[in-house]
Amino acid sequence: MDGKILAQGLLQSKGDELRLVYALLVETKMHEMIVAKAKDLFDKDGDHFNGNLQKEIKRLDTYSDEELQVRLFLYLLKQLKINGAHFNLKTEIDYACQQIVEKAHELQLKQDKDYQAFVVGQNDLEAVLLVKYQMHKVFQSFDESLKEMSPEQTDDFVEQIEQFIASLPEQKQREIKEKLQLDELTSKTVKQLVLSQGSVVVLAIIVEVAGFTAFTTLTSTMAALFGLVGITLPFGAYIFATSALSILTGPIGIAAIMAGGGYLLKKQNDKMKLSFVPIGVVQLLLPAVMDEADQVDYAPFITEWSKYYEQQQAYKQRIQNLNTLRNNYREQCNQSLKLKYELTNCLNNQEMEFDTAFAAIKNESTSIPIDEQSTRYQIQTVEINKLNERIQHQLGKIAANNLQVGFWNLIKGTMSNVSEKNELKKIEGKLATKENERVWEVISMQPSKLKSQCEKINGVIEELTSLREEIKQANDQYLQLNLEVVSYSNQIEQIEKELKQYQKTCYGLKDIE
Repeated sequence: MDGKILAQGLLQSKGDELRLVYALLVETKMHEMIVAKAKDLFDKDGDHFNGNLQKEIKRLDTYSDEELQVRLFLYLLKQLKINGAHFNLKTEIDYACQQIVEKAHELQLKQDKDYQAFVVGQNDLEAVLLVKYQMHKVFQSFDESLKEMSPEQTDDFVEQIEQFIASLPEQKQREIKEKLQLDELTSKTVKQLVLSQGSVVVLAIIVEVAGFTAFTTLTSTMAALFGLVGITLPFGAYIFATSALSILTGPIGIAAIMAGGGYLLKKQNDKMKLSFVPIGVVQLLLPAVMDEADQVDYAPFITEWSKYYEQQQAYKQRIQNLNTLRNNYREQCNQSLKLKYELTNCLNNQEMEFDTAFAAIKNESTSIPIDEQSTRYQIQTVEINKLNERIQHQLGKIAANNLQVGFWNLIKGTMSNVSEKNELKKIEGKLATKENERVWEVISMQPSKLKSQCEKINGVIEELTSLREEIKQANDQYLQLNLEVVSYSNQIEQIEKELKQYQKTCYGLKDIE
């Protein structure tokens, strides 16, 4: 039942009334309230808090009622740490509102000892208790003001009450008289009752009988009469402002002022905003609790909330589409990489076959018939023979140095062999190069006894060339496909960041992924 009451109050709240609650509950910042309060102390003719409030209400005109209702609803869920859900059914909205009322009630109990005492022995719904307590506090403030009023002001106060009662239908007037146990409703009888029992009792009964209109009219009228707020400040702002400023000047507000700024100020500001939640909930509950809430249509609210959900789904769909494309490219990437590995294995096998055939030709390259030898082959053979002679000469020099006798000669021979061995390695390297060049010359000559081997190695060379080209193509394709994968991954990462930010902005969406 509490949930239905709050839902009706929320969905019925429109226009400046809705913007007032939204501005006070969502947009109010502690440092702004401190500054406004400080300005009020120095400028008695101004109401800076109300001035800031009116500017904020005007700014909120750019948003529709439904959008502000949904935002306010999600804000309450966030402040009270209630998980989000699919709010596309009336029952789901009512259930969430039920949780809001329960949490607001628990919060009020936790932070307000007077509320703890107020609820003792009462069996009303939590929504009703919250509203009655707020009304009780407002009427208490009137009683406190009465103590400071002159007799003439007291008469004005009583007259306002009498005039309001007189404006009600006769049936309502009779009901008020019965509850107040009065035979006649005159200024004298009302004044006696107010002075003896306090305005709390009188005003509470009037509101109980006359409903929400009575509360709105009486609080606005009396607040203006007592000079508690500016004439332009609506009754809802009065309730909120007086409660908020009492919090501001309490332990939380003092702690924030002492903190001075930065992290501590933010932390205290968060505490303050949480402490405002029960007050904001009361603003939404008031008309419904007074049984004056009209039957409300949930459809516009659901439609507006669905926009948030659909935007989340659009983000998810984009991520899913990009992920599908990325997976396709990943699969192609894997196929290209697999092909590259297969071709590389073939290349390795062909290179082994080439090495075997090359070595076989090399072994037979010294026994080519003279009539099949090319001039280049003959020149290479002469150069190879000279290199072999130089190698033998180097080996002889090294051996002679090793035969040196005597300590100093042995040292001299050892040091000399360092350079001789380095020279030997250079000559051996030249010899290996020349021998390979002669093998390639033999392959080009294709002598009769080695013709089949030469044709085979030429075939292997062609296969190696083809494989290397295919490997290059496969590798280039892999690199290009991988760039696409990286590109899609970056896009997905960016959209996921946007989604998280959107979910952070629109509380509760992440709970229904």
